Amino acid sequence: MQPNKELDLIAKNIIKEFGEDALIFGRENDRIKDIERVPTGSFALDIITGGGYPKGRIIEIFGMDRVGKTFAGLICIAANQKQNKTCCFLDIEATLNYTWAEKIGVDTNSLIISRPSCAEEALEITDRLIRSGGVDLVVLDSVAALVSQEELDKDMSQETMAKQARLISKALRKFGAWGSKTGTTLILINQMRQDITSFYPRLTTPGGNAIRFWASLRLELKCTEIFSNKKGHRVKATVVKNKTAPPYLSATFDLIYNEPLVREREILHIASELDIIQKKGGGYYFLEKENLGRMNDAIDRLKKDKSLCEKIEAQVKELLL
Repeated sequence: MQPNKELDLIAKNIIKEFGEDALIFGRENDRIKDIERVPTGSFALDIITGGGYPKGRIIEIFGMDRVGKTFAGLICIAANQKQNKTCCFLDIEATLNYTWAEKIGVDTNSLIISRPSCAEEALEITDRLIRSGGVDLVVLDSVAALVSQEELDKDMSQETMAKQARLISKALRKFGAWGSKTGTTLILINQMRQDITSFYPRLTTPGGNAIRFWASLRLELKCTEIFSNKKGHRVKATVVKNKTAPPYLSATFDLIYNEPLVREREILHIASELDIIQKKGGGYYFLEKENLGRMNDAIDRLKKDKSLCEKIEAQVKELLL
């Protein structure tokens, strides 16, 4: 940039009054040169989100019932705990099963749990945790279960229209401002509902339009297949909004009940979807001309042969990242 005495004087005054981030001259002078990311707990989700959830941002995970939304929140907590990060789980629905959470990798002894009695209390607790900077990850389960104190106090016949949406809209304006400064990532788990205001049947998410606006990343989960042994199901994850990486990427992973995600299984699925590995007759997986065997044999092969697994993983990342 060409030197400009008037601009230099104004810039110095602005920076002195509002702080160093008020004016930044070029990327080299920015303290935040790249988007930092936190692990999602899933190789498939890491790939389609651009390397993980953006740190210090608001993330929305939504979908129909029984698809694995809470599971996605808990595996993210487990992955961040492995990096010695402090995590909080706001159990709005009061359904957290400690035994199940431990089976999928969560350290429940180091987890901060909150069970607020109303929406105002939940949002105030979240605000204070984000402002403190002492918590790295907050998972709120779920937005749809947030009930205002006014609604709790009133009779069933009395209306409290849009109270939840107004509360959330106000809260997200504060969360968005403070989260980027303290680096606290907020994951909002949300559900799908039928929109009764529309003439044609369509699905929407509770909490108003503010969540769609403030969320830097929105992840939709769908169940595509329930396994015949009833011990798990296949989940398709689609990024419907991403402000920090290319959107509309999707991937599938297998959610096996009472078990953590197997990274090699996820790599195998994504590689086969991208045609890096070919699935041929009889359910056999082939890497070029090499037969890796059927699914379980192929997964065991990848677990044992780390160099082969890393080679396939590198090919996947080259195509999608």
